[in-house]
Amino acid sequence: MASTRDRVRIEAIAETQRLRNSVNGNPRFKVTMLMPDGTVWTAQTQSDSYVAYDIENSDNWGVPLWVDFNGQGKITAVHPVQGV
Repeated sequence: MASTRDRVRIEAIAETQRLRNSVNGNPRFKVTMLMPDGTVWTAQTQSDSYVAYDIENSDNWGVPLWVDFNGQGKITAVHPVQGV
């Protein structure tokens, strides 16, 4: 798993599982990611972060992404890998 405040390249989002909304009513997800070395990582989105909406965006499915993690290992952002 990613360590404190890392940006990690993934091959694709393999699966998402909707979790209970945050106390403020925002969506949260458990995200399963395919890594370049063939391993699979699972992490949750940070509560009350826009990243949950980015995860739902179908443009981010099946494509390589940069995924940012906070100090607790929660996903804080996803960014398309350019030039793939």
